[in-house]
Amino acid sequence: EGMIKYVASGITTLPLPMVHLRASLYQTVIDSAKLSALEYLKLSASQKCSSVNPFVSMLGICIRHHQSASTRLCMLLMAHQFGMDHGYTKYLKVLLNLCHQYIALGKRLQFPQNTGNHFERANACLRIYHEVVKESAVFDNDMHFWRALQPLMDFVLDMDAGMDKKGTCPPQQADDGAHRCNVRIANLFLPCIGLLLMERHSIISANSSKVPEKLRRSFNGYVMRFSEKFGDEEDWVNDKMTSVERSRVALVLLKVGIISFLHDGQKEDKGNASENESASITYSTLHSLRGAHFRMGPKVKCDDLLAKMTRYEDNEEDSLRRKGRIRDRDEDTHPCGNPIVELINDDIIQYVFTFLGYKKLVQMTTICKSWRKIGNENMLWKQHFQKRFRPIF
Repeated sequence: EGMIKYVASGITTLPLPMVHLRASLYQTVIDSAKLSALEYLKLSASQKCSSVNPFVSMLGICIRHHQSASTRLCMLLMAHQFGMDHGYTKYLKVLLNLCHQYIALGKRLQFPQNTGNHFERANACLRIYHEVVKESAVFDNDMHFWRALQPLMDFVLDMDAGMDKKGTCPPQQADDGAHRCNVRIANLFLPCIGLLLMERHSIISANSSKVPEKLRRSFNGYVMRFSEKFGDEEDWVNDKMTSVERSRVALVLLKVGIISFLHDGQKEDKGNASENESASITYSTLHSLRGAHFRMGPKVKCDDLLAKMTRYEDNEEDSLRRKGRIRDRDEDTHPCGNPIVELINDDIIQYVFTFLGYKKLVQMTTICKSWRKIGNENMLWKQHFQKRFRPIF
């Protein structure tokens, strides 16, 4: 019955038998990965032989077919069965190593115009890396998220240290091709780190009391190093990001402490992310992991695979907003502060209400609980009562 409703909802155009077949294939992937993980963990625990992780040998398929959301979802289902240490960590490590290899091949070429293919492959690995960390529920844990974010930050710092060792001469006197390659590498990794911080910055926020002290100190150390090397907002955003993503990334970096000020002018949204999706970091909704997971249907049970809160808005403040405890921020909100209305004293609001007619006053009492309490004061209604009913008495 659930599958029939799923097909009738219009989520997929496949007929019911094909939907059942697809769900059976996904379930087969989950069951096979579960059996392989149990067998691999038994062999590893016995220490009789150095068994090869079967999940790692399958990662090449994901890289070759990275444009297929179903393939990436199958790899994530397998990583979930192998766990954090033998699944997700291996997955991310292989992706980062492949990214490093493609970049190294691109930098070895004499002519920079021939490096495009290698950098596109590196960008494909980085897109999968970003999507796995962003969407997987296992990275809701602060230590797991830091284990995924730290290698990216180390890669950028090592690359920058390699640039400094070559000398301090200006780029026009140094090798222009190598300099352009290094700039292109930074343009790949820094926006990815910025987007991950935007989407999950509350997990390792320095103000969170739940974050371990060791993790907080380590993260603050990286923040100081990145603020020295990449303290400009332009280093973290590019034209492939939407205007909303650019502004949110800048605000999070300002809150974290990597950048010290925001640029006054905002770039126009050129829409390149939709026109040239392969150059962007994020996948479109149709080709994303969440889209493929949504199309699996109700027959496959893997509810704990994807994170329930990965968006920029999904933090403590916005959970209260969804419950109706606080109002949405509007144009009267400073980008880094509190709503202006929350800074106004109740006595001032009550004084403003004295200039309203009784109809407007009734409307104001429907805004929120605090305004309803202020608007129902006898002092405000006394003058309206006397004006309206004085002729009677």
